[in-house]
Amino acid sequence: MARIKTRPFLFGVLGVALLLGACSADSPTAPQQTPAPPSPPPLGFSVSLTANPTEQAVGSTTPSVITVRATREDGAALNGSLTLTTDLGGFGNPGGPNTTTVTLVNGIGEAFFFPGGVAGIATIRVSQVGATTILATTRITIGSVVFFLSSVSPGSGSASGGDVVTINGGGFDGPVRVTFGGTPAEVLNVSPNAITVRTPPFFGDPGTSGAPVTVGVTINLNETNAASDSLANGFVYTKGGGGGTPKSSRSVGR
Repeated sequence: MARIKTRPFLFGVLGVALLLGACSADSPTAPQQTPAPPSPPPLGFSVSLTANPTEQAVGSTTPSVITVRATREDGAALNGSLTLTTDLGGFGNPGGPNTTTVTLVNGIGEAFFFPGGVAGIATIRVSQVGATTILATTRITIGSVVFFLSSVSPGSGSASGGDVVTINGGGFDGPVRVTFGGTPAEVLNVSPNAITVRTPPFFGDPGTSGAPVTVGVTINLNETNAASDSLANGFVYTKGGGGGTPKSSRSVGR
């Protein structure tokens, strides 16, 4: 009987196994990437706005100097352009526009403000060019300003609230708070002679003849020169709506 030789077969199997193992052990691996260091957060900045002088006569041709200062939080001065706006008076010359661009050099820029011919409180605001976010404000008093309420128009509205009404008077200066019967209203707009609000709801039954409430206004809210005035029975809540007769109020000097 012939003998079957098996060793070459075994060697071949073992050789293949060893070869595969060697290939596996020697196979290259993906290189490890070192993560990039995190980027530092961007630095913030601060902007201040001042006026000198802060009081002007009506029609004066001597301007107030409006100074803008802008720095990063690390103290470095900022250059560039910012926009100034005012709700009274103008920039550059008597009768000038109510908007101007100021250029910052070493973090400082200046503009000239002229009061114009209307008494009131000019609120000057600074913002980035093309943006609406207010960065800082300053105020200039023009002439003799008296804070007072004269009427609410319309003088009545639905007990469910939501009516848009205007409070007329003078010397209005934001921020303001308006209340109807002690309940705060939503302030929509403030100008020197008018405040537009959305009425709050009336809690209770106004009855068939309506429920008159006191309308209160506080100007310069939470500031040292805050002042308040009110109109007794200034607004009437009804089950429906409709205009009423405006009520008058005394004047309150500031």
